[in-house]
Amino acid sequence: MLVVGGAVMSILLFLLASASHNSDFFDQHYSWLLGLNVLVALALLVLIGLLLVRLYRRYRRRKFGSRLMARLVLLFAAIGIFPGIVIYAVSVQFMSRSIESWFDVRIESALESGVKLGQTALDSAQSDLNAKARRMASGLAGVPLTMQKVQLSHLRDEVQVDDALIVTADGQLVASASSSATRKPPELPTPTMLDQARQASGFAIIEGGADDDDQVEDIPLRFRVVVAIGGGTGAAVKNEMRFLQLIQPVTGNLAENA
Repeated sequence: MLVVGGAVMSILLFLLASASHNSDFFDQHYSWLLGLNVLVALALLVLIGLLLVRLYRRYRRRKFGSRLMARLVLLFAAIGIFPGIVIYAVSVQFMSRSIESWFDVRIESALESGVKLGQTALDSAQSDLNAKARRMASGLAGVPLTMQKVQLSHLRDEVQVDDALIVTADGQLVASASSSATRKPPELPTPTMLDQARQASGFAIIEGGADDDDQVEDIPLRFRVVVAIGGGTGAAVKNEMRFLQLIQPVTGNLAENA
């Protein structure tokens, strides 16, 4: 039984050593490998327990050689267990104070660099959308009310954004244009967004995503920009400030990584 157990344990150790070279295969059969290790370990523990019980009975009966056998068992146990404990303790200290700390520093630095790189990419895309919004606002300034929807659709196609709309200072919809085939109600800016859009820098935000706790529903990651247009020549819009809102989703790997 000891020979069979040693052979099985050797095979399992070989499989564990080979697991790093074929991770996909052992990933699928990891539960079987773990179960075999547990089963063999339990079998060896039962075998050792039976041998210890047998030795104890021989020792109580004062059979010939039982004391020498008990001393040999204690000697081999001391030779195997105590050095193993020392090696384990040293290995744990070595891992925690050297290799693990090295990985922590390198991985932390890599993660911070990745976050900064992703944030820079998002900021660059948001700045680009903000520039498009200001270019569209300049093209819409002075356009009569009856021509705003046509001009808005033309400018949206020109700058290639998904959703664009024009609202008045009190949030009333003037015109909208969207690339979506489905007829969805336009998402109007809130009064807070309009108040911030009155400033020279306008309003810009990255919203949505799976980790956005402020959103009631899970919406895709997207940019929203609101800028002021100014007064027009039409009677309905003369001396009345208008606002242009652009919404552009973040697509591709950038959205997934973000």
